[in-house]
Amino acid sequence: MPAQPSPAQEAKTMQSEALNVINDLKLDMTASPVDDVTIITRAQLEALEAALSAAEQQPAPFVAVKASPEALEQFTAYFVKNYPGPDTIIFDPKWHAPKIFRAAVSALSAQVQDVAQERYRHKKRGSIYTVMARGRLQVDGDLDNEKVVVYRGEDGQTWVRPEYEFNDGRFEPLPAAPAKQEGGHD
Repeated sequence: MPAQPSPAQEAKTMQSEALNVINDLKLDMTASPVDDVTIITRAQLEALEAALSAAEQQPAPFVAVKASPEALEQFTAYFVKNYPGPDTIIFDPKWHAPKIFRAAVSALSAQVQDVAQERYRHKKRGSIYTVMARGRLQVDGDLDNEKVVVYRGEDGQTWVRPEYEFNDGRFEPLPAAPAKQEGGHD
């Protein structure tokens, strides 16, 4: 008795079949006298639907990413700029842009795991800050290539300070904040 394919293998097969259907549709479009029109058969539509359903059932691979409102904003801008629009070959309402957008955000959210954030308290003011990034300063002068810390206060203001100042004793580390749940905000 042949071994049953794993769900991942089934999804890969369905994805391959869907890509074949899409390639066939693209070829049909190039042969069409009207470049932006093609006909999708019921079998092709069903193959695409099956591939989409199989892909939705697969767990997303783990990717450690720090989620942020800025990342969602960048994705939204990219999506709006690159979405081909409603006058494309796929007319099924479930492929409409808002649903595609929600599916993409859902898939990305499934892959996102917030990492514990570095938090500090300013010793004099008592203000709490979260380190957003560490990097190097690019500037003409003595501070060129100096290590810097980018951090955000609870009031939402973002600050940049040379790392040697950040670590000179004016800030004290706090226990890491718990990872945010999906839909959390900074």
